[in-house]
Amino acid sequence: METMLLKKGITGFGNASSLSIDEVKTVLKNTRYPYTYSTIVEPHISSNYFRIEIEDKINKSKFHLLVNSKFYIIAGVTTDSSWGSLIFIDLPNDFIKQIENDDITIVSKNKLEAKVPKNELEVLGKQELSEIKYWKSETYGEIIFNGYD
Repeated sequence: METMLLKKGITGFGNASSLSIDEVKTVLKNTRYPYTYSTIVEPHISSNYFRIEIEDKINKSKFHLLVNSKFYIIAGVTTDSSWGSLIFIDLPNDFIKQIENDDITIVSKNKLEAKVPKNELEVLGKQELSEIKYWKSETYGEIIFNGYD
């Protein structure tokens, strides 16, 4: 049986404690060539995730790594994604092998773009459900990495 991705507090609302920037950096501790990371943008009033710029030195390309602010749930987006319009990508397999461990959940593009079944929403708090309804969030990506204010 597949583990449910949604947990109370995942939207940024609720009592779950937030990850610190140092905790997020531990995800990147095994990052090595050809990947480097630079800018880390912390969550702010209009986002519930860290955004980290990753560069692939061999392919001369970049992508952003998103880390949910409450849980070690990770996704990739294009560099031209904005908080209101995230364009999810599958992370490169060799990059995944560098960062994966038992503490983090790396979510695929297909899963992030899938609609969340109503029964999975039941674990969320009242304020979270209110925000989801207000913003008309339907997919895992829209809920786990959101720009609610």
